[in-house]
Amino acid sequence: MMPAAFDGVQSWSNPEYVKHLLMNETPAHVRPEKFLTVEDVSEIADNLRKTLFDRWDNLGSIMAIHESSIRKRWSKRTQTKRRLLLKELGIRIPDKHAPEVDLFEKLGTGGAVGGQLSDARDAFLSPFLNVEDLTSGNGENLLGLLHYRARLLPSEFSQFDLQCLHFGIVSGAIKRVFAPDCTVVGIGGRESYGQILPNDCTLRLGGPDGFTLEWTYGAGIQISEGLAILEAQVKLLSFLLQLVRRILIDLDLTSMPPPPPPANIDDMTDLLSELSMPQEWSSFAKKHSLRAYSLPHRFLPSDLAVLTGAQYEIAKDHLIDLRTDPMYLAEQLTLHLDHRIERLSKEAPLSLIHDRAATFLLLDAYNAFDFWNTAHILVQEIIAEEQKLKLPLPRDEDLPSIYECLLKDLRQLIRGYRVKTEHRYKTTLCGSPPLRRHFQVQFSGSNFSQNKIHGSLPKGDRAMHILRILLDVDQTHLWQVSRIFDELDRAVADNPDRVSPLLADVLFDYGSCTDILETIDLHRPLISEEQEEVIVKRLAQRLSRLEGMQRFDGQDLPLHRVAFPVSKFVYRKGPKTEEWAEKCEKVDASFAEFWKIAEGLLKSKYGKDLSAFAEDTCVGNGWEATNWKAQIRRNIARPPASLSTDGNRTIPFGGAEQTSTSPTLIRTEPKMKMKTTGKPLVSVVDEAIVPGDLHLMDQTIFTFEVSKRVFSVFAGIFRTADDSEIHSQQTSLAWKEVLHAFAAIKFRGTQLHGSVWRFEHSDGRNINFHSPHPYPKYTFWQLRRMGRRLTRRFGWGAETFVLA
Repeated sequence: MMPAAFDGVQSWSNPEYVKHLLMNETPAHVRPEKFLTVEDVSEIADNLRKTLFDRWDNLGSIMAIHESSIRKRWSKRTQTKRRLLLKELGIRIPDKHAPEVDLFEKLGTGGAVGGQLSDARDAFLSPFLNVEDLTSGNGENLLGLLHYRARLLPSEFSQFDLQCLHFGIVSGAIKRVFAPDCTVVGIGGRESYGQILPNDCTLRLGGPDGFTLEWTYGAGIQISEGLAILEAQVKLLSFLLQLVRRILIDLDLTSMPPPPPPANIDDMTDLLSELSMPQEWSSFAKKHSLRAYSLPHRFLPSDLAVLTGAQYEIAKDHLIDLRTDPMYLAEQLTLHLDHRIERLSKEAPLSLIHDRAATFLLLDAYNAFDFWNTAHILVQEIIAEEQKLKLPLPRDEDLPSIYECLLKDLRQLIRGYRVKTEHRYKTTLCGSPPLRRHFQVQFSGSNFSQNKIHGSLPKGDRAMHILRILLDVDQTHLWQVSRIFDELDRAVADNPDRVSPLLADVLFDYGSCTDILETIDLHRPLISEEQEEVIVKRLAQRLSRLEGMQRFDGQDLPLHRVAFPVSKFVYRKGPKTEEWAEKCEKVDASFAEFWKIAEGLLKSKYGKDLSAFAEDTCVGNGWEATNWKAQIRRNIARPPASLSTDGNRTIPFGGAEQTSTSPTLIRTEPKMKMKTTGKPLVSVVDEAIVPGDLHLMDQTIFTFEVSKRVFSVFAGIFRTADDSEIHSQQTSLAWKEVLHAFAAIKFRGTQLHGSVWRFEHSDGRNINFHSPHPYPKYTFWQLRRMGRRLTRRFGWGAETFVLA
């Protein structure tokens, strides 16, 4: 049905016209439940503000004196006693993690009666306020919530609390209200935060008006969201006040001194580190879902550096492994072949499918390598520019143009890459061996370059249901990627076979891009939008090496003859005889032929610049054929310790229920023997993008004398195990064992951002690794990649570690 036409004056200054637009030409979740005047919303906001800061003052006074007692009493309680205490409070909270998802799926779908979701709106106001999360682990979540909410001004959490409200607002559980020409102030303390500011008024003399404060600087909040944030914060602080009074039930809290002044967020440290509490292994998605209990998430260039740097290292290692390891090339060719959607057609020639699998393996590898290099360099420029600024930046003033342009460029760069990742997700999901039976593909064009996908994943399977959400733009907007990954994390714990390794890689890229974009969105003042054409022109020079790949016209590289069958890249098992050596030499010859032809085609079709850059970066990691016949006479000793053969898959989330313990504390220094070659140890450099990794030649070599447990870890990393491991590829290694081993040689492990960990020695040497997912174990290929990186970084090898 077409909406009725408006008969009056069609002007934004006409309240009736605005009301008509909101009720007839906007999505259902945007339509207001009430229309209020500025006076009405001012009265509501002032009441909420008074209650909010009264509660905050009371909580701050109690925590300033009794926080250590609260920590001790809460930590000593068992899980059962913690749960009972929370349920005794006057404010009832849900039992389970992510209560908003459970309620939405029960009440918001399947023809539920309208209004049911809004009847359960409390669960959507503060979904992190639930018994499961507040009592999990050693009770650190609740202690973190108390610590930060009592010390920092409520305005510091306004952005995070707004993100928490998103699901409730878009789903319709939290009804909207509307008042014309005003905004809710989202910055400051009691004097300004939560104040209703008309669009033509300012907070300070010469400052921006209400409209500019909201839409240009992001320091104002729309009326409906702003009132909901104030309500949610009042509810949270009321709950926390009841809780601390219950924990301190034997103390007189009626006469408390005034609270201390609010803390500066830049001066606050991580509470978990301060408490020195042992922590269980948690996946990236799980940690992301528990942000409510830590410092409020905000824009930090260092987070961008960690994310882009880690992605670059992954892309670089992937490319190096493709160019230097025939077995890895065989595995990756097989993965890409298995996921080609052309396999769903009975008419597609096998040679075309083989060409396309090899082509897209190389295109994706080279594209990711150069893209993340460019993104990381751009982040380094942002950091350098930020260091010239006086921090913190004023929330209601314009940003320096150079600094803002760099952030705009990074945002546009990541947006473009995520669009490609979204397309890869759809085709990889539909071609995935565990899932492709649910889809049909209709091809057009002479070379099957165009397609239309039909079908859908079934609703009965939880993991498939969550994967299906990412195919729908509107559903993805409603759920938000972080919530989707959290739900997928829990779903795949029981069904890990739903996500293939290649699909996992795509999801990891999707999640990383989203995390970077969300971090940029946290910047205050806001990073303004600019015409896409202007930014693309500005980025042209940075992306010049990828220009050829952007012109891909559907014509595949003719590689099927040298790429398949992949068995030609598989080294044969022993015994080490003349015949065995000849077969291994044939593998080397096939590998050399593949790359000779592939590199020639890449250069001729996509230009020499990208290939030259890849070769420069991989200097020192080139491949050379092995003298296999010389190994016939070698007697390779087995290590004294063997590794578990449990397999696992790599996916960018997972294991919500994992309970791996923290690394064992090492009490004694490892013994080190030093062999000198006449030259001092090379200077230490930080993780950075360089044309090639350091060559650690002719330097001081350390030998670590380690325990059997630690030796077995590095034996797996540097593949000193039986040669048959490369054929079975079943070796795996628990993440806690890796942490223990690095701690034993005095490399301190610190989690930086998401799944990225930095291992750093007191002498300055450091290296970053991703923790494994979904289960806390490294796979065979991940271990080999870790070994290569340690060799390139520090010159370590199997001979570096000996039994004490």
